[in-house]
Parts: sequence; structure tokens; C-alpha cells
Amino acid sequence: MEFKLLKATKETARQWQDTILATGIERIENYTGLNQPNRYYTGYCGELTFRDGLWFYGKRWFYRAHLDGRAHQSDIRVWVDDEPRDVDVKTSSQSWATDMLVSERQFGRHRSDYYVGAKFGFGSESIEFLGWATRAEIARWPKRVFKTMSHYHPYADLHDMEELLAMLDPDESSLPLAANADALLRDGVAIGDVWSEPVLTKGGFQKLRPKQLELW
Repeated sequence: MEFKLLKATKETARQWQDTILATGIERIENYTGLNQPNRYYTGYCGELTFRDGLWFYGKRWFYRAHLDGRAHQSDIRVWVDDEPRDVDVKTSSQSWATDMLVSERQFGRHRSDYYVGAKFGFGSESIEFLGWATRAEIARWPKRVFKTMSHYHPYADLHDMEELLAMLDPDESSLPLAANADALLRDGVAIGDVWSEPVLTKGGFQKLRPKQLELW
């Protein structure tokens, strides 16, 4: 599953990264062990695009971006059989990456139900969602040091994204869109005003206004 990375998404991710860096988080020990200058930007691009994908497929979701510089539980919530489930999207900035990585310290500190492997596409103009795994499965993955000790697993051996989408509860307000999702994907059609542009509000919550999501 691959979506074009929108200009509006890039701008929002950059704004949120600037906001979180202004908290002085760079002076605090980073429990992930990662310190690339764009790591927040990369993560926000993955989360925002995944959120748009959930909306495209007519799934029930909740998303809150935490911008206070502190570590939090997963920002994305979905529902399975009316039970809430947390999703952690792990996005790599490297288009050539072959393995999904989950920092051991982060994995031990925060619990999510599902972990989605994603990476920037060629030229950083799209986000590819390559598969997913459960927390119990990741706990059994081998570990090695990738800048920090991490669980790792080949993207090619993750569960298919279609399997995850099939599990998720629908959003009744999005059912007309969901019913046409497959045809829209086949036709490569850009969706119009059914999408929303995130607007940052106090506390990182989002209000919605129309935008466009393009399929890659």
C-alpha cells in the first residue's frame, strides 16, 4: 500500500517537528537511541499518511499528535470488534531499507497492539506501508544494534496490510467511500474534498478542513 506524500503533509510534519524541537527535547536523553535531525519529521509523515489511508478505506480511527517533547503511548487508535487497539507506525527515511526496526527501549516502555512497517518511497515522494506485526510477534524477533538495540524483521515477511485493514472496524460515515476504495485504487483516482487537512490546535488535537489525497 503506497500513497503519495502530499505537500500539505510535509508542511504539517515540518511544523510539528519544529514545535517539538522547541521544547528542548534534544537536551534530554533519547530513549530510542536515535538522533537524526529529521526523525520527528519522518515519523509524522508516516503517521499522517497512515491516518489518511485509514480514512480512505473507511476505517474508524483516532489520531492525536503529541507535541510536548515527552514520550507518549501510541498516537493512533483503531477499533477491532468495538475494542480499541493502539497502532505504532514505524517509518524509515531510507527507501532502500529492507527490515522493520523497533527500538528495544521503546518497545519495553510503551505497549501498542499492532506495529506497521513503513518507509519513504524513491525520492521521498511517497510513503510505502509494507506490512504489520503484533506485539507478541515482535517480542520473538531477533535483536541487534542499529544505532540502538532493536528488534528487526524483513519487511517482506510481515503480515499483509490487506489483512490488517480487513480486521478493522468501519467508520459508518465513510462507508460510501470505503465501498468504492478498490475501484478508486485501480483507476489511480485522486480523492477530492472528502479528505481533511489537519489544523494544529492547543494540545496537538486536530480540526479538519478539506484537502486532497492522491494515490501513488
